[in-house]
Amino acid sequence: MKVNSDFNVSIVIPLLNGSQYISDLFGSIRKQTLKPKEIIFVISKIGNWELAANKIKKEKNFITKIIFSDPVFPGAARNLGVNNAEHDLIAFLDVRTLPTEDWLEQMVKKLYDDSSALVTSKMICSSNTFFHHLLKAATYGERSVECLPGSVVKKSFFISSNGFLEHVRAGEDWEWINRFFKQNKSSKQQKIVINYHGLPDTISQLINKWFIYSFENSKVSILLKEKFSYMGLAFILFSILLYRWNHIVSGEVWNEDAFLFIPNLNKIFWSIFLFCYFLYRGIFKPLSNKVNIQFLFPGSWVLVGIIGLLIDLVKAPGRIHGSIMHLYTFINKERQ
Repeated sequence: MKVNSDFNVSIVIPLLNGSQYISDLFGSIRKQTLKPKEIIFVISKIGNWELAANKIKKEKNFITKIIFSDPVFPGAARNLGVNNAEHDLIAFLDVRTLPTEDWLEQMVKKLYDDSSALVTSKMICSSNTFFHHLLKAATYGERSVECLPGSVVKKSFFISSNGFLEHVRAGEDWEWINRFFKQNKSSKQQKIVINYHGLPDTISQLINKWFIYSFENSKVSILLKEKFSYMGLAFILFSILLYRWNHIVSGEVWNEDAFLFIPNLNKIFWSIFLFCYFLYRGIFKPLSNKVNIQFLFPGSWVLVGIIGLLIDLVKAPGRIHGSIMHLYTFINKERQ
C-alpha cells in the first residue's frame, strides 16, 4: 500500500521536564517522509515547563497543540492528548525518543497492510558518554526492543480499550500493549524506527530511576517472570542449606574434625557466586545483547558488572514487592 499525505496522523507527546530534547525532536519530525497533521504536547506544570512551552511555540512547521496539566503520570498525559486529537491515527512519542526519517510512513503502511488496529515500534538505545556506554552495555546493549514510543494506533480502537492506566508512573505502556493485543488484531514492527536518548547521566539518577520504576512496575501485571523466579527461591533454600551444612554434618557441637566438615564454606560459596555473577553481568549478558567485545575488554567489563549489580540491587525491593502484590491479587481472585 502506498502511503501519502492523505493519511492524517496526530502525534501525542507527554512532557514532564526534558525541554533540552525538544529541538532535536522537532528536527527529526521535520525529516519525516510522511508529515503529521498535528503534534500534541501534554505538559505537566512542574520544573522547566514554561521553557518547554516557549520552545514549542516557536515551531512554525507544524500545527502544534499544548495542553497544560497539573503534574500527571505518562499514561494520564497520553489519554488527555488522544482525547484532544483531531485525527483518527494516533502516533506516540516521548520527548527523549527520536524517530528515523521513514518512521511514520513505515508504521502507517504496516498498519493498513496488516489490517491492524495497533503497530508497535522497535527501539535502540543511544549513548554519547563513557558512563552511558557502560550503562547501555549493562542494560539494553545493541539489541533492539519493542516499545510504545513510535507506535501508531487507530483512535477509535484506543478509546474502546479504555486507554492507559493513570495511577502508575511506569509500566502502564506495557500493561496497555498487552491488554490491547488480547482485545484486537495488531502487529509488531520488525524494523528499528526509534532511538532512545534518555539514559541517566549520573549514578544518583540511575539509582533514583530504577528504584522508582521498579516499585511503579510492581503495581501492574508485567514482568511476571522476573518478579516470580523459581531460581530465586531455589537460591534462598540452597543458601540456607549451605549455611546450616556444617551444623548438619557435625551435630550441635561444631566439630571441625568431622569427615564432611568444610572450612570457610560461606566464604567459598559467596566468592564463587560473586565471581560467576560478574562474569554473567559483565561479559555474558552484554555479549548476548550484542555489545562489542572490544569495548568490554580488557577492563570495562568489571565496570559494567558493577553497574549491573547496582541496578539489580536497586530493583530488588520493587520486584519483591511486585511478586507479593501479584500473589495477593491472585489469592483474592481465587477466593472470589
